[in-house]
Amino acid sequence: MKKANILVSLLIIGISIFFLFTAKDIKNASGTVLGARFFPVTVLLMIIVLSVFVLISTLSRNIPGTFFEEKGNILNIITTVIIFFVYILTVERIGFIPSTISFILFLSLFYHRKFDKNVIIILIVSIITPVFLWLIFKKIFHVMLP
Repeated sequence: MKKANILVSLLIIGISIFFLFTAKDIKNASGTVLGARFFPVTVLLMIIVLSVFVLISTLSRNIPGTFFEEKGNILNIITTVIIFFVYILTVERIGFIPSTISFILFLSLFYHRKFDKNVIIILIVSIITPVFLWLIFKKIFHVMLP
């Protein structure tokens, strides 16, 4: 509802501002154009802008709908949190690429919930995305991922 949009938007803005101030402590490697700080700051600023958009649109309209789901399936939430924590635990042990492939694959298959031709697309995206991100961080940002 309207209250949920306002509450979640304010919460996300507050958390993002906190991490934005925390991101200033990230040290840039010498000789880099963008540096390690560029990506987190950019993402945080985009999150703040989008949350402000949701907040303004919620306050300016009397629409009964909501940007956020009113009721979430608790099983989906618990499963997502478990898969995320497993990802956090495995990223240091087996590396960024294999753990991220597994994370995206398991989460996508969990939410897709059927075995059809889209599973091949999910598999391809699960492989290409972490490799692409790794190349961007390694070659452009000069940031080593685990």
